[in-house]
Amino acid sequence: IKKLLDGDERMIWIKSTTLKITKDWLNSLVKNKKYKNRIKKLGKSDNIEDETFEKRDVITNKRILINNKINEFYDFSGISESNFQLRGQIAILNLKGLRAFDIEESKGIYNIWFHAEPVNKGDYAFLFEDLTTAEYHKIIDIFTDSYIAEIPKQAGKLTYIQKN
Repeated sequence: IKKLLDGDERMIWIKSTTLKITKDWLNSLVKNKKYKNRIKKLGKSDNIEDETFEKRDVITNKRILINNKINEFYDFSGISESNFQLRGQIAILNLKGLRAFDIEESKGIYNIWFHAEPVNKGDYAFLFEDLTTAEYHKIIDIFTDSYIAEIPKQAGKLTYIQKN
């Protein structure tokens, strides 16, 4: 990832995750309303082998870079080619191309769902799951200059809208 950075680009936030894919995990994914509409093809779980993937998400002052090992579990289809590209094993997303994101909070743990000019309400491009409060605040700080926040009266969810 460091080799992809421009001269004035710096890494602001890095999260490394080990993801274990099991039959149980895939079965629960099928039942999850956030994912099931995106699943186009389903194999028999007997044919699924347990696998472990190393995943890395990096946010710089210009872009988001994601280790491409498990991109099959993300939906990048809503992102225009000018804002999204693959370079080998790295997925690169231009921050300016991401229109908004939703934040879910539960007991101090945050999930951030990013939109990429969604066609339908509730469509998501990808997410960072299970962030600590400190990790969450780092992400919010990054977007302060580019986004304004609307905070609904109901606690727990923020909607960010890009400035014109």
